[in-house]
Amino acid sequence: KYIVNKLRKAGIDTSRKIVLYAPTWKGQLYNKLDYNLSEFKSTVRKFQRSVPEGYNVYLRVHYFIYKELEADEEFKDMLIPFTIDTNELLSVVDVMISDYSSIFFDFLRTGKPVIFYVPDLKEYESGRGLYVPIEALPGAVCEDIEDAANTLNACINNLDAYNEYYEEKYLRMQWWCSKGCTDKVIETLLGNAEIPDKEKIKDEMYDGMNSDRLIDRVWGSGKNKKPEHNDTKQDKKNHILYCVDWKTCSPNVLEELKEVVDNIDYELADVTILTNVFTDNLPTKQYFHRMIPRDVRILTYTKLPYEGDSTSQFIMYDIERTLGRSRYDYIYDLSPLPRDWPKYAITKKNLGEDEES
Repeated sequence: KYIVNKLRKAGIDTSRKIVLYAPTWKGQLYNKLDYNLSEFKSTVRKFQRSVPEGYNVYLRVHYFIYKELEADEEFKDMLIPFTIDTNELLSVVDVMISDYSSIFFDFLRTGKPVIFYVPDLKEYESGRGLYVPIEALPGAVCEDIEDAANTLNACINNLDAYNEYYEEKYLRMQWWCSKGCTDKVIETLLGNAEIPDKEKIKDEMYDGMNSDRLIDRVWGSGKNKKPEHNDTKQDKKNHILYCVDWKTCSPNVLEELKEVVDNIDYELADVTILTNVFTDNLPTKQYFHRMIPRDVRILTYTKLPYEGDSTSQFIMYDIERTLGRSRYDYIYDLSPLPRDWPKYAITKKNLGEDEES
């Protein structure tokens, strides 16, 4: 219900079932996509026309495509905003269409159908490569858009038959998420793994103990014993957060920040710097990781590379995801953009105020 309400507030029609088209990012460079936008739009139209009444097609796309479609009257209402967490979104999706993206691994846990539309299969396979052999994918593989659209329609109209047809591949894929995960990874690395038959896979799945077994295997200490290096630093006197947007602040601010953190007594304070991601800006990354004392925790949030209607919401969402339930005695905000800090702090200050504390 919580997730449905979030979708409604974002303008998503939750009265209909959701078909999510979530293609992977394509391109040799991070900031240069290899997409034919008109072809992409044509593909989406075909998917939209192929779904029966009661279904809508929505898009989870790379933000460079999002930027282009956000201003397009035909497609803007089909976009899932970045303020909706992907894992939350997948829990309410009814059918997924993807290609080479790893998102389908997460979606498999829902037990709902996946269709793989891969028009450039040979090119992609010889270039970036695939996670698993194409014949092992737990769903229909379509290289032609007409085939993909027809498969989508047939899948929706006969979900049980579709799921039954791909059940064995689905179960074999899910076996890696069943109990004994860590043992299976080790056995696979050693070349000793054996995949059991379908009935044994069913018996081993979903016992809810994967995390406990992983902790036991890694730490060798049982689930009730914390590893020694897992220091929560509860003995520190003050928890301090410095927030800096290095792309918009002046060099003087960074120098002032360095001077402040160089003179903090870390026996009395636990210090975090929150800044936007460094991406390909190597000098700034080196500055933070070489010049800032090692006692300081550096956390990063994502900032969209363009300004749009969803930019400020996305930034705050990603900050919330980064900070989680953390709370700070003092927050020093060096960023020119407004932030919703009250939920994280007892006090908000500007850099330079009460430095002795």
